[in-house]
Amino acid sequence: MVQPEAGVYASADGGATWTFAPGGYDFREVIFSKERIWARGATRVFRSPDGGRTWAWVDVVRGGDSLDAMALGSNGFLYVAGRSQLYVSSDGAQTWRSIALQLPPGTVWRARSIVPDPSHAQIVYLSIRSEPPGDLLARFKALLDFSSEEAVSALRLVDSHDAAPGAVSWGKGADGVYATQDGGALWKRTGLAVDAWLAFHDGALYAAAADPILEAAALIRRYPDLAGAADRQMKGGGVSPAVLREACPFPGRDHLLKGPLAATLAFRSTDGGATWSKLDDLPLAPALALRPNVGDSGTQYLSPTYRPPPATERRTQPYREASPNFPQTRYGGRGLPRHPPSEQGQGAAPRALSPELLLSFVDPIRLVAHFNGGLPLSGVADDVAYAATQPYWDALVKALADESQEEGEISLGPGRVAWTGGAAYELLHRESGAWTPLAGEPPQSFPRSIAPGIFLVGGNGRAWAIRRR
Repeated sequence: MVQPEAGVYASADGGATWTFAPGGYDFREVIFSKERIWARGATRVFRSPDGGRTWAWVDVVRGGDSLDAMALGSNGFLYVAGRSQLYVSSDGAQTWRSIALQLPPGTVWRARSIVPDPSHAQIVYLSIRSEPPGDLLARFKALLDFSSEEAVSALRLVDSHDAAPGAVSWGKGADGVYATQDGGALWKRTGLAVDAWLAFHDGALYAAAADPILEAAALIRRYPDLAGAADRQMKGGGVSPAVLREACPFPGRDHLLKGPLAATLAFRSTDGGATWSKLDDLPLAPALALRPNVGDSGTQYLSPTYRPPPATERRTQPYREASPNFPQTRYGGRGLPRHPPSEQGQGAAPRALSPELLLSFVDPIRLVAHFNGGLPLSGVADDVAYAATQPYWDALVKALADESQEEGEISLGPGRVAWTGGAAYELLHRESGAWTPLAGEPPQSFPRSIAPGIFLVGGNGRAWAIRRR
């Protein structure tokens, strides 16, 4: 009998040959710097000095905590963040020291993004979020029918069109972007007091709203037909296949490459975060700079006060995006709840709700990706990318509409697509800022991820190295 062995594969020749290093490598984020590699795990930071052939690690936080983000400064300093704490290493992740933010006593927070200034090593930006206010499903329902002050304020911010840069604030607590000018001794909140993902691009700071209600508000304004279908379902109404097909038109290559940021509420600062301008549409280049921060299934949606259960209480099960908050229908699908948890039985235990899953009901790109077996419809790595073709998108939407009609609610799949031939996705290469398709037809299996090289990992775990002639 052959037993599977956990570990990590590394290739130094574009995927032609591979070496395997056994071990429990729970990578959530990876940073490359020539031959040196660093990876963020749940509680550890891994390091490799030889391109991934050998690894060592240090536990930065204890098992009751988890690491949220990681970044490499221009001076070689590494930064990671845990619960209400920032950590820095000046020796390549061998040792770590903590850095405190000047926040009111008792403030509990988690990090969204850590962004060192590429031109000034002592300047670092940190975006944080505090405890979310109340039940997310109830907040989402109130947003759909505009029945709460939070919903009205979120839509007002999405609809605003202030021409002049200024301070932007939404929500309560310590949420926002903080900056240090002296390497971490003193921190001050910038002009953006909003829970957001953060990235540098072309000398400017870009931020994308990360609070699920702000994300949903922007999506509702961009895709009102899909939001209307979700609202009708939540109020006990049925689903119309024609409405779903109309609500999910092919978004185009650029929007697919933006992924979850295709309709985001975004801001830009050119003065180190002092003032911010709201963007009507986030350009592709900064969207790609932000995208690696979005969608981290490891820690992104944990509550700041969340503590994992003891190891004896954990069950080993495959990871699934579907939340237990979405009961399985008699057809096997998982739809949006028609009634709040309080109406589902007084004795029911509290259930966790994934914002990413909830946002799928107001975002065509997320929805169709869920239906596509959970495989993203695009992926980007440096100057290479892949994106679904319009015929394959249209086939997914048709299957989604048909299965939704059978289930009586918006289906999340995984669905079976009547795909008879042709490329389901195209491989792309960036030259002089423009994305162009690579010649030839890619492997048939829809990919799960992509890496520079060009190198693809298929949905079945198989890898392909694509060589340009």
